[in-house]
Amino acid sequence: MESKVLGKYSFCNDEQKVGKLGCVLRVACDQEGEKVLIKSVDNELYDYVREFELMRECKHENVVKVLDMGKEEDGGYLVLEHLWDIREFNKDERLRYKLSKVGWIKETMRQLLVGLASLHEREVVHQDILPECLKFELNSNNFVVKLGDFGCARKLSTPPTVHIGSLGFRAPEVISKEIEKFGKGVDMWGAGVVFAVLLLGKKPFGGYRNYNLSWEEDEAKVMDKMKKLPEKDWSMKIEDNDAVNLLQGLLAWDPDKRLTAAQALKSMYFRVKPQDIEEEKEVVVPMVKEEKVIASTSIFQKFIIGFIIYIILGDLCILYRHC
Repeated sequence: MESKVLGKYSFCNDEQKVGKLGCVLRVACDQEGEKVLIKSVDNELYDYVREFELMRECKHENVVKVLDMGKEEDGGYLVLEHLWDIREFNKDERLRYKLSKVGWIKETMRQLLVGLASLHEREVVHQDILPECLKFELNSNNFVVKLGDFGCARKLSTPPTVHIGSLGFRAPEVISKEIEKFGKGVDMWGAGVVFAVLLLGKKPFGGYRNYNLSWEEDEAKVMDKMKKLPEKDWSMKIEDNDAVNLLQGLLAWDPDKRLTAAQALKSMYFRVKPQDIEEEKEVVVPMVKEEKVIASTSIFQKFIIGFIIYIILGDLCILYRHC
């Protein structure tokens, strides 16, 4: 490894995560003891230099900070700020925050849209919006959501490619390869699917990879479910009419009619502050040691557990693909 950069860090343990395109994520500490995330990638599969430059250009409080980059003999790497993802919520003791389930979803979506608005103002598109790209900065005083994983991102002034996004989160124009329509609307569709996942607890159009089928067959199944979208009565499962209206605006089939990030932030859904009238809905989530037994599970904790299961299933699909 190149000592100029990686020599400043020491890996905290042997644990590592495998991400898209075979990238490997490991937690390290700098010389002051602050944690960072080292993302190692294959040069032939991953343009880490472009990712570094776009993340640096899109510096914003709702975008993951990229600290450095470098090159190894067999690939490159990025040094990123260390943040939390949904799988790690129950692994760190004494990490606390106070949000209801409704408030958590609303604040997560608001900050996701603020991050997207900042990208789109710079004429940059992410092109791979899904729950896994959301990272969380959590402590007792604030709750910050940041947008990461810029591997598919590009400037709108550069030519697009058809190989973008993740199954189940791709916009209709991406699946149908209408490359002339690839733009900011691709991100807004992805944000809409993320919103549906948070509200419903599952992917609305499926999208778990079936390795008995070809990629094209899997995409066709997803597209078939998406075409039934106008028939889907979201209000049957979602009680908040303002949430339903926002969801429909984000999942408009025509990208020209889809809400922009700025328009979505002005929706009635964000104007109404969550009111936690019932005491049981006002949740303080204590982060406990893994060996402790949790005597009772709150509504919010059940929601978190369900979402963790969704993330794990996605990871298993990625690992299976690279085996």
